[in-house]
Amino acid sequence: MDLFNPLNLQPANVGLFCDCFPPVMDGVSVCMYNYAYWIQKKAGSVYVITPNVPGADYAKHEFKVLDYFSVPVPMRPPYVTGIAELDPVFLKKISSIRFRIVHAHCPFASGQAARRIAKRQGIPQVETFH
Repeated sequence: MDLFNPLNLQPANVGLFCDCFPPVMDGVSVCMYNYAYWIQKKAGSVYVITPNVPGADYAKHEFKVLDYFSVPVPMRPPYVTGIAELDPVFLKKISSIRFRIVHAHCPFASGQAARRIAKRQGIPQVETFH
């Protein structure tokens, strides 16, 4: 029996929202990568939502990464930040996804986006903050 999907239900459709993700390497980005990797492997249909890191190759992952416009955080390279709602290309992509649950890994920009999507779609939101 698969603990992540014991009844072999439909794909998870989980949205993982975080303000940093590889290639930016810190404990939060590694944690988010592991969440995405294992949920994708066990239940499928995982989306990581994060600000774009210039030069990042998100296509190499087994799960989908939806990135939005970003700007560098002053005096904190390689960190970036952004506001998802200001990126029309991102908004078009994400509007076609029906999530079953969203997880916000921080209360900042991506966490606010997760909260708005959860409220709009009427779905549960889980929040953690390291």
